[in-house]
Amino acid sequence: MIDVKETQTKGRKFGRMSRREHDSLITLLPIVRLSTESVLDKADVFGREAPLYLEIGFGTGTFLCEKAVAAPQFDFIGIEIYVTGIAKLLTLISKDNTAALSITNVRVFNKDARSVLINNIPPDSLDGAYILFPDPWPKKRHHKRRLINHEFAGILLSRLKAEGSVFIATDSQNYAGEIESSFMSAGFVADKQELSDIDNTTYALKAAKENRQLRMYRFIKRNVGLSE
Repeated sequence: MIDVKETQTKGRKFGRMSRREHDSLITLLPIVRLSTESVLDKADVFGREAPLYLEIGFGTGTFLCEKAVAAPQFDFIGIEIYVTGIAKLLTLISKDNTAALSITNVRVFNKDARSVLINNIPPDSLDGAYILFPDPWPKKRHHKRRLINHEFAGILLSRLKAEGSVFIATDSQNYAGEIESSFMSAGFVADKQELSDIDNTTYALKAAKENRQLRMYRFIKRNVGLSE
């Protein structure tokens, strides 16, 4: 197991933290961090069988925390490579700034999303996934670094249950076209949808301030056994 102190001081995805964030990382990360050495057993992790939702790249954790609070009957997993973002999430779900959780239906992976989906998330296990404002890497020479492409959409399709949905928001019009074509070619059905609960996220507020149009999607994994 990776040492918590080593993770937060030597990791290349480490940034500046407040004292509370630092303390939350030390005390709570061992509780909420999921192992990347084995395939997820959600009943073992959460102690129950419940619908499972994933957020890829949860940033400061605000959206993930709000979803978990609003739906305690569901379980949520977040993937985030930035340790600072994980620390911010931990301060949101800690109980009165102590080494206890006020929100118990959240767990996290601190690793690359592709790796986690391939190695740690079982097929047909997710009821839904959220990808909010993935990095658009706007320079053409950097497009190969984008998270979402046909291959990634196919991996995500295999991890969703039938009728499971992927919700995506972006303010990059160029990236939006690639996102839509990637998911459609992978076998999803598209349903453009407003996501009102993202309005207070950092990037949604920034896009609104700068008058950038948001593109929001719901991509559905249809059950091929259902009649049209």
